[in-house]
Amino acid sequence: MNVKNFTVGSVHHSMDEMKSSKFWMDIEQGAYNLVWECNERISRSAYLSQFEELKINLSRDRICDLVGREVDFLKLMELDREDLEKEIEKLDKENRYLNVCDFHELITYSSSMEVSNAEEGDKDFITEVRTLLQSKLAYQLVEHGYVGRNFSLYTTRYHDSYFSSNAMNFIIHHIECDVMDEYFHLDHCDVENIINDYRDEISSKYSFYNIDILKYLLDKEENALDIISRKLSLLGKHEKKFLNSYYKSDSVTNEDKIKLAQKLAKFSSEIIFHFIGGEDFDNNIRIILINGILSDISCLKEQSIDESVADYLLENYDKFSVLSARMSHENAESISQLYRRAKVCVPALRYLGEELQKAFVRKNIYKLTCENISLAADLSKDSISLNRIRRNNKEVYDYVLSKISEYIEVIKGKVFSIDNNESFVEVIRELFSYNVSCLKDVLINVHDSCVVEKIESLPDDVWPLLAETGRFQPTLHNICLYVGENGEVDENLASLLKAKEGISEVEVIDENNSDEGETRRENIAYRILNCPDNFFSSDLRTKLVSDLKLGKYLQVDKIVSRDNKLFGWLIERDIIADDEKSYERLSQMEWSARSDFISKSKNFRSYMTPDLVAGDLTQLFKDKKIPSDIKKYIVQNTENFIEVFDGSSWEEVIKYAHEKNIPIVGAVLERAVHSLERIDSKIFVGLLVRVIDQVGKDVFLRILCGLGGVYLQLSDESTSRLRIEDSKENIKILERLRNENIVSSWKKAEKDSIKVYKKRMRNS
Repeated sequence: MNVKNFTVGSVHHSMDEMKSSKFWMDIEQGAYNLVWECNERISRSAYLSQFEELKINLSRDRICDLVGREVDFLKLMELDREDLEKEIEKLDKENRYLNVCDFHELITYSSSMEVSNAEEGDKDFITEVRTLLQSKLAYQLVEHGYVGRNFSLYTTRYHDSYFSSNAMNFIIHHIECDVMDEYFHLDHCDVENIINDYRDEISSKYSFYNIDILKYLLDKEENALDIISRKLSLLGKHEKKFLNSYYKSDSVTNEDKIKLAQKLAKFSSEIIFHFIGGEDFDNNIRIILINGILSDISCLKEQSIDESVADYLLENYDKFSVLSARMSHENAESISQLYRRAKVCVPALRYLGEELQKAFVRKNIYKLTCENISLAADLSKDSISLNRIRRNNKEVYDYVLSKISEYIEVIKGKVFSIDNNESFVEVIRELFSYNVSCLKDVLINVHDSCVVEKIESLPDDVWPLLAETGRFQPTLHNICLYVGENGEVDENLASLLKAKEGISEVEVIDENNSDEGETRRENIAYRILNCPDNFFSSDLRTKLVSDLKLGKYLQVDKIVSRDNKLFGWLIERDIIADDEKSYERLSQMEWSARSDFISKSKNFRSYMTPDLVAGDLTQLFKDKKIPSDIKKYIVQNTENFIEVFDGSSWEEVIKYAHEKNIPIVGAVLERAVHSLERIDSKIFVGLLVRVIDQVGKDVFLRILCGLGGVYLQLSDESTSRLRIEDSKENIKILERLRNENIVSSWKKAEKDSIKVYKKRMRNS
């Protein structure tokens, strides 16, 4: 919103007036009808009763709208500070000029000034001087500078030996003209005389910033020291220059340097900034000074802290001798409070004295390391498990819980997060209230003995993590509660059951009501069987169900799993009925599922019917896992299965009958020879020969006809002479044909063949 006008009580205010403090004070003191006028001609008005107090809350964005530009408040504050510092410097410079002026300079300055705010009866400076001197000649001598500083010096030396020449030199060239010379040498007596004579000027002149003067004040003059220390603590340009010179001087003892630092700290909250940020300070000096400030608790409370101070306190804490020394409880509290305000956590508590160490522990300002935790909780490094910390020191325990992720990283591979089962549940419950996100890491790192007996002792939100990490007993009670809460066997529970490889305390569930217990076991069984196939192997899945000790078979139509190996294991472990209905459940699954079922079934042959295995006969005979008694039964009863055989299954049946030397009746062979797509005549002739005496002539000839080739020629009138392979089976065929007056004779020919002569057929 680009605000152009602002009207208060029908009085128009310009934008500049609106920005003034007076404008806002006027608003605060009265009740007005406020109207905003914008480019869009949108107005907002709010009426406040004259008896109500007006309160205006402005956001940063609204203020930006009011002033018509972005507002950087920190920058504005900095600009205000710069303007004030310039004004102070200007006034200070003018004040120092006036302090060192001779009378003739003051007269000249006074005559050039415009006096404002003068009250009636006041006299100007020149009039006062005329009145004071009385003599016109004296006034003219003073006005033109003939009687001035040098004249005063001459008369002083002439009449008195109070100041040494060196002291007078310092007074003339430094005090009188307020010029700082920090290195100007003054002996003890000179300083004493100067202080006594110029005590009132200490607070106003930079010329007292002298190393020898300050050394004297530190030793003799507490009040004067406070005056000059207060001024030095302002840390202006002259103050910083003097302090740098003072602390670099070899003539100043460390004791005096520390004493001044402590004085400055009492008057300034910024003194630590100066010592740390002073580029010319040697770090050894910095450490000595900061150490001195830390040793005086009266200096610490008001000290300002920023990132640079915090960094320095952290980097050098092990070098401050005061931190490792014995100290009172009060001192320890003050130092630890400073570090707490700086948000500094020390890396190693071992560098701190006993009392200070306790204070740092109470304030949780130490980093979590095995050593620090052991010192804080009074434990050995290999015994810093959560349960032991909890027992020894509740403050440390709460601190560790608040930084549990750091704790886990510290102890990983070194110490168990919880090393016994006694307080396992309590620790997990308390940790859950602090930080659920790290609970899994804690559970992964606990001792193997840490297991929850009854999961209801912990919030149900924790159960999945307990299951995933294997931290509760897989009793039927716990599993029923878990599944009841989650509605299914999830991946976490599956992980637990895989790790434990079983379900325990199944009988306990039946103590009060056996029917209810059976129902609950069945429910769990179905949940286990119907959970995703990748959760368990078929073997483990059915073992878990077997552990439930069910009182009756499960219904196969309630088992939705598509695991091809599952039903074989269910049959083997007697979990489902070994009957026709169970086998039919597998009709839409792969053959391997039915193969496992048949191979592990003890009663399959008893309920096997042609319709039940109609589509599986070819694979059944090819599958080596299928028991031979099943295949033999089918071959021996081929007349019962003849209607469900197809070309490929006939081929497998013929092969199996030949391999196992199982006879097949002629009628079946006749059906087979006309159903086979490919016929191995040797195999088929072998089967025919086994039952050749039981086969009727017509069936026999139709079988030979179905075999085709030379056997077709033997059975018809197409030729009278032919050759056939010399074999025992073929000889049996020829003998039968001779008995049927179809073949007259045969004899051996070359190349293992037989030359066959058929009887001539008479014309009818």
